[in-house]
Amino acid sequence: MIMLRNTVSGKIVRFMLVEALLIMFFIITAGINNNIHAASISDSDKNELKSMFLQMLETTDTSEHDVSKYKIKNYTDLREIFEEVCKNEGELASICYTTTHIDTVNSKGYVSKVSLSCFENEKDFDKNYADIKETVDSILSGITDDMTDADKALYLHEALINRTTAVTNAEMRDRCEAGPLLFKRGNCFGYTLAYSYLLKRAGIESVRAYNKAHTWSVVKLDGEWYHVDVTWDDPISSADVDHKFFLRTDKEFQNDPVAADRHLNYTMKDSAGNNISATSTKYSDSFIHNVKNVGIMTFKDGYWQYSKDGKTYRGRLTDTEAQEVTEDAEDENPGSEAQEPADDEEEDEDEEDLSPWTMVIGAPAPSTPDPEPESEHAHETEAKFYLCKGDRTNFKPDNYISLGNGTITETEQLADDEDAILAALGEVPDYSSYLSDGQRVCWYSVKEVWDGWHVDGQIITDEEAQSSEAAAEEAVSEEAADISEEELEDPENEPESESEPAHTTTTAKFYICKGDRTNFKPDNFISLGNGTITKTERLADDEDAILAALGEVPDYSSYLSDGQRICWYSVKEVWDGWHVDGQIVSE
Repeated sequence: MIMLRNTVSGKIVRFMLVEALLIMFFIITAGINNNIHAASISDSDKNELKSMFLQMLETTDTSEHDVSKYKIKNYTDLREIFEEVCKNEGELASICYTTTHIDTVNSKGYVSKVSLSCFENEKDFDKNYADIKETVDSILSGITDDMTDADKALYLHEALINRTTAVTNAEMRDRCEAGPLLFKRGNCFGYTLAYSYLLKRAGIESVRAYNKAHTWSVVKLDGEWYHVDVTWDDPISSADVDHKFFLRTDKEFQNDPVAADRHLNYTMKDSAGNNISATSTKYSDSFIHNVKNVGIMTFKDGYWQYSKDGKTYRGRLTDTEAQEVTEDAEDENPGSEAQEPADDEEEDEDEEDLSPWTMVIGAPAPSTPDPEPESEHAHETEAKFYLCKGDRTNFKPDNYISLGNGTITETEQLADDEDAILAALGEVPDYSSYLSDGQRVCWYSVKEVWDGWHVDGQIITDEEAQSSEAAAEEAVSEEAADISEEELEDPENEPESESEPAHTTTTAKFYICKGDRTNFKPDNFISLGNGTITKTERLADDEDAILAALGEVPDYSSYLSDGQRICWYSVKEVWDGWHVDGQIVSE
């Protein structure tokens, strides 16, 4: 029995030893395999593959490349290298395409061939790549050393909006960086991705917030996160540049009555995948949130400066109010005219240049050239001249003919006033080759945009010009005919020097909310059609003020029962114009 017992015990022990050895074998084998897989692509191979992918991106090379020598088993490994190139040295090239990815061919268990697949824009890549490089370099060159990160964020906000037209019926290219940076148009995806790219190039971290309806940027400044919605600061319904959605907190975004439906239930994570929040109120009371429709803002001596109603204002982003710039304030800084040194004095080369310069959005930072003798064109400003081929509201590049550079004598924004525009023109590039007999150019716009001053014109016929002039004369005659002789003779009807301005009306869409005001789904609202408002001011939950701002209100009596009325609770400007919202309540 003892021998039997020992024999059985020995077998059990030997079995357990064999089992343990097998387990160890599998563990070691797995570890070796993992190490082999982890080290399957060496650093030198990875660098070769990066160079290959960069060359493919920058030359639109869609041919198949043999990668069998690298012994890559997983497509994922190759894709990660490609994506790394697209996020770094090849990023600008990759965003010239709407989308890019790599296709692979497998052979004998390894990836044997790889090719680049592009969607849209590859045919014009060389031109697009040159254009987008020039655009980005031009924008970034306007950033100066005395700007804070917040100033840089505002500068890029302005540069992007001033070159981009917001669209609702977006094409694929409008949904990526190339939309705003290359084609000057985009939807919320295009704005957000382009803004993120520019922030990255400026050394500022940002991420993307998004929900089912919208996306926007979240920018990190001095360790704090802030919302920036460039799309909503560029209204589709007008050419205004708004700043209402710049450097805002979670609470401010969620409680805003204008865009609250687009800024709710969103996801916001940092690059590591951690949930983040925007709680800093450092810029909540900044003057910038009330700056709208002021044209091009400039950065000068550490201040943001703009003009409105003939006056100039300036402020820092942490200021609650912008201060009017008076002559006394300007005298505090020396003018741009440098004093000539005396004959017996040497000019100090290291002396600080006290002449302030103005940085225009999107323009290169100016150097300080030696003063030149004043010529007859010394006060003229360089401008780019364009001919519009068709619809003036179509801002696509292919709708314009570039005539090159000329000059203007007045840096004033003008629109649809040909006499004033002609008086403001200096040297005009030759455009005679574009005209046929009986045609001329009608100059209709002088404006300052992200890359300087533009002058836009359109080819018209002599008959069109005469028709336009006749219509204008007829309109003047009709206006004069409306004034009776008695009114002209009555001194009481003579206009006073400071009369009350006439009330103007603006078209607005009127809606009745069926239920919950925070439910912004279309089926929760009844459209009453168009009416008018007398004041373009955003109002919320102030019925008296809203009633005073209403002009013509569409008929809504069919929706009311006895003892009911409409409580108008909101006047707001959204992407398609002004809206007035009301709700049926009991008397």
